[in-house]
Amino acid sequence: MDTGRRILVVIIALSLLLGVPGLVLVPPFLLWVGAGYALSVAPEWYQSDFARWLGITCGGFDFALSPADEARIIAAGLNPDAAANAAAARSWCKSIFGSTIDLGIQMAIFQYESGNGTNMGSCDWQEAIERRWGNSNQAAKEKAAAQWLLNHWEKYGVRENNPTARAFIYPGYGGYIGHCSAAEIGMGGFIPTTAKSVCQKGLAKSGDDDVKSCDFWSVKVTFHAIAYWLHAIGYRAELSRNEKIAALFGWNHDSSYRNLLVSRAEEINTIVGDVSIVGSGGSSASLENLLTSPIGVIKYAVRWFLEQVGLLPEAPGWLAMPLYPEDLLGISQLFDPQSGHYGKDFACKLGAPVLAVADGVIVEPSPGTYMDREPAFGNQVWIGHGGLFTQSAHMKDVYVHGGEVVKQGQVIGTCGSTGNSTGPHVHFAVADKHPDEFVNWRDMNPGFLDPDLYLGTCGVQTVEA
Repeated sequence: MDTGRRILVVIIALSLLLGVPGLVLVPPFLLWVGAGYALSVAPEWYQSDFARWLGITCGGFDFALSPADEARIIAAGLNPDAAANAAAARSWCKSIFGSTIDLGIQMAIFQYESGNGTNMGSCDWQEAIERRWGNSNQAAKEKAAAQWLLNHWEKYGVRENNPTARAFIYPGYGGYIGHCSAAEIGMGGFIPTTAKSVCQKGLAKSGDDDVKSCDFWSVKVTFHAIAYWLHAIGYRAELSRNEKIAALFGWNHDSSYRNLLVSRAEEINTIVGDVSIVGSGGSSASLENLLTSPIGVIKYAVRWFLEQVGLLPEAPGWLAMPLYPEDLLGISQLFDPQSGHYGKDFACKLGAPVLAVADGVIVEPSPGTYMDREPAFGNQVWIGHGGLFTQSAHMKDVYVHGGEVVKQGQVIGTCGSTGNSTGPHVHFAVADKHPDEFVNWRDMNPGFLDPDLYLGTCGVQTVEA
């Protein structure tokens, strides 16, 4: 019997001998020793599965611009946070739905629907619905959708996690304050039935819990919601001006307002051009509403005690490693843009399993595009993660296909040496562009990001490119 188990046996025996005092005093010591033992013999399990059981997870990631882009956007009198989140939402919409949504139209809608997030309504939801629709069937539908959203927000703890949302959602999730014309919600100005549809059909497909929460008082969620609904109504960046105005009928029936949106979008697109997202971050541990159930109370107590003794697990990283630890034979090449190497190479045995580093959707480069034609990468897999993309290249076998939803740790193929390779390894890369946006080799920088900024981290700070 090893030392750790002997200690556990001794503590259990003491608790039985001491009776009631032992039951009060010994369990914390038992938890302390047990946690220390588990951390020493199974650290990977302790920092992943056990952490998730305790409700300790990355709370999603936020977006920021490169310092140069941020300064340029501010000088133009525009909101850099809006531009960053619009760019992230554009990439997400492209990766999940294949639609091109320009930054300008998203930022124009954000401006005119809520004054760039400064006007989110001042009326009770039920009163606003009744003023707009009376006692009609539509009013009943809007109230039902609003109630569904209130339940959804409670499930995700939106009121607890976002101080802005807390100011608009009633305590106990009994209602909300919305825009007065039709109980429109938050920064995007969605009526309840539209907001519910956006939440169920669009935001639910994100790998980011923040986005899936459908917190329409969050800038990040709002831009993802705007991008999805533009996709749903048939708006596309490549349409003509008149076609864009026609597509926006699904947003608003007023033709003069639609003309205003398109005109403002054209102005913003001219000013903003293209931008680069150079960093992402997230909360170190999402705080579940643990005190609502008996098991939640237990988790809360365990978390509190482990934090006091310095054994609380860290939040699992957003991106796991692309290989099992036993298959990793070392790092054969680092990320080095100056030499033209835009990823990190993990040496591995031929045929070793290659893993998805995070939840996402498989994205295949479109036929004829640069990433589809570039032979150097050999067999490659791209995964969209809601704003960022990961690439695993030189694979021997590929087990996934375009549009397939994958989970973190899922085997997506095997280690190989296809393409421009001198031996079995996984070329792993992180990009803020969809693979179709790369036109030639010069697009690699900017485009690819240092994988070390994202692998195994939760709360990565914004960094300079």
